[in-house]
Amino acid sequence: MSVRVGFSKTTIHFPYINVAFMGYGKWNNRGKSQSTPLHVRSCVIKLNSKVLVFSNVEMAFIIPGIHREVLAKLKGTAVNRHNLMLTAQHTHSAPSGFSEYSFYSFSTPKFRPKIQKAYVEAIVKSVLEAFDKLEPATLILKEGEFNPKDNIAWNRSLKAYNNNPEVKNKVKDPRFAIDNKVRVLQVLSDNNKILGSVNWLGVHATCIGNDNTAVSYDNKGYAAQLLEEEYPDTVHIFAQGKAGDISPHFHGKNEQIVRAKVRIQNDHFYALRNGRKQFEVVKGIMENSKGVHLSEKINSLLFFSDFTAIDVFPKYTAGVDKQRTSDACFGVPFFVGTRVDGKGVQAMGGFLLSRINSMVNPVDKPDVNSQGNKDIILNASTKQMLGKNRMDVLPNFVDKSVAEMNLQFRAGALEENTLVPTVLPVQLFLIGEVILLGVPGEITTIAGVRLEETVLKLTQQYGVKKVVVSSYANSYMGYITTKEEYEVGEYESGHTLFGQWTLAAFQTQFERLVHAIFSKETTGIDFDLFPPLFSKEELDLRKLD
Repeated sequence: MSVRVGFSKTTIHFPYINVAFMGYGKWNNRGKSQSTPLHVRSCVIKLNSKVLVFSNVEMAFIIPGIHREVLAKLKGTAVNRHNLMLTAQHTHSAPSGFSEYSFYSFSTPKFRPKIQKAYVEAIVKSVLEAFDKLEPATLILKEGEFNPKDNIAWNRSLKAYNNNPEVKNKVKDPRFAIDNKVRVLQVLSDNNKILGSVNWLGVHATCIGNDNTAVSYDNKGYAAQLLEEEYPDTVHIFAQGKAGDISPHFHGKNEQIVRAKVRIQNDHFYALRNGRKQFEVVKGIMENSKGVHLSEKINSLLFFSDFTAIDVFPKYTAGVDKQRTSDACFGVPFFVGTRVDGKGVQAMGGFLLSRINSMVNPVDKPDVNSQGNKDIILNASTKQMLGKNRMDVLPNFVDKSVAEMNLQFRAGALEENTLVPTVLPVQLFLIGEVILLGVPGEITTIAGVRLEETVLKLTQQYGVKKVVVSSYANSYMGYITTKEEYEVGEYESGHTLFGQWTLAAFQTQFERLVHAIFSKETTGIDFDLFPPLFSKEELDLRKLD
């Protein structure tokens, strides 16, 4: 039997939107109106008894509770944790409140089960409808590039990018410190009609800023909508690739003036403009690239690991032996934010925060070799703020989210598990000669290139020709930088929670995954490990519905 493919697109129906949006962590960045609907798009690939399901949600990121509940509702179908890659396109203008992990619900405020349920139900509906639309199809991988001068993307952490040894000639223009390659999985019916596509182009969905109050699918959503209008009765998924350090906003001289002008003109129009450029790139590749027909073989595998304690292979630490990851820790740069996309505390505030931390934080960094030079403010594993064995260290007037955090801590609502996910999945999809890597976070350009090259080197002997990072997949753990980027200490490193060996940990775990799927060697893999559950009693203390 030949490969059969089905696509589906469903709308997410929220019971309410008057909650903070997820992405910027700003209390006032909350829903008051709706500029665009939000959707789930799914692609199901079936070959004999094997199935792959790729779903992409117009939301900030996937969290373990959503992944768990979707699988629970699909129990009894052909879908399981190994063959479902649940991803987000990372708009920062979609309702929050869906996270059982408290750190991601302080600004909402609180955990909102009805918001979580809205996302889950739309995902399940989309997947089931895609199964209903299965038909014989041909899979073609196409690849192209966009001109950096088209102003689609800028590297927002150029100093960190240039610190990588791969960058021989230091880049001065942030538009050229990116991966401008675009991969497109195009699906054709038996009569050569386009059924849909999935593409990977890494750029943050942050055209719309942190003062926005209208729900929007941002640039990726506009791009998908335009391509679906171009080819009626088709579904097109604009997934994220190596987007960790990539912004849709101009970075360079007078960047703040340029950003202010965009705000005056309207961020939503800017999102449409950027989305139109992405649409034009993908349309051009679909129409002008011959591509490679993929053979009819599919496979998949997923396993969870505790990323606070991974002993990494020395070959991914430049030969330095006995290195491992550590507790999930947020550094000062995380709270400072990014210069253009989403500012946190001002530069002077960051300086003062760092000085205060150095004076009052007596606690040694967890696993110094892992956290390196990070100036730690919050240990999300031990729940220590500024080195104190409690969370309510900062006064309420600092920020409403801080006040909410203090309230939940004092109510005993933060006792169980960690503040952020730490038991995380790595996943591999094999589609013909292509591998998709399900990465549960935001990976920078060079880190993503290294990871793709690592897996390609391991799988070329099995006929693999291309490896593609598919980020924001199945869970969320912040950022993944290279060690060299981590040492520079910009926003992405402050949000690389498990320390300077985080990329090495992913290389280690994906190597284990490759051995498991291609040679059935499962050393170092615990298939019985899953993210921990929160008790109803604790969730009741910090939920609101």
